[in-house]
Formats: sequence, structure tokens, C-alpha cells
Amino acid sequence: MEFTLPIAHPLPPQYIIRAVHDRWMGAESSCAVSFKHLILPETYPPHTELLTLTPMPVSALFNPTAEKLYRFTHFNSIQTQVCIKPR
Repeated sequence: MEFTLPIAHPLPPQYIIRAVHDRWMGAESSCAVSFKHLILPETYPPHTELLTLTPMPVSALFNPTAEKLYRFTHFNSIQTQVCIKPR
């Protein structure tokens, strides 16, 4: 099961999540999720610096099927930066 919970400010001490099956009697569960050690991301995170990189050719994908998806020969600066593996 996957779901998203809204987080309001100020943070409550915990959320109680309760799941109830709609067809089986007694099939329910509750779980308390504590926010005591919750670390939230910054409200306005800094932008990622765009590096000066040589545009990566589509052939760098090493997948002929994927290469056919693109009607250009080289990725743009942002696409190139996203595809580069960190060292």
C-alpha cells in the first residue's frame, strides 16, 4: 500500500494511520507514525548548478531501440547532466 500524507505546520507530534477492509469484518489495523525525528527538505531548495558539459550523443545509451525514440543526435545540456553518472 502506498499513499501520501499532507503535512501541516506546526507539525503534529504524530499521525495515526488506520486501514479498514471494506468487505472483511475485523480486518483493520492502526499505526502511529511519530514525527519526533522527522527531517523535512528545505522549503526552497537551491537550484542545481548547470555544468559546462559536452552534449552527450544519443548513441551513448547503447540501446538501439531507445535510440530510435529520439529524432535528434545529441541531448541538450540538462539532459546530458541528468544522464552523467557521478564519480
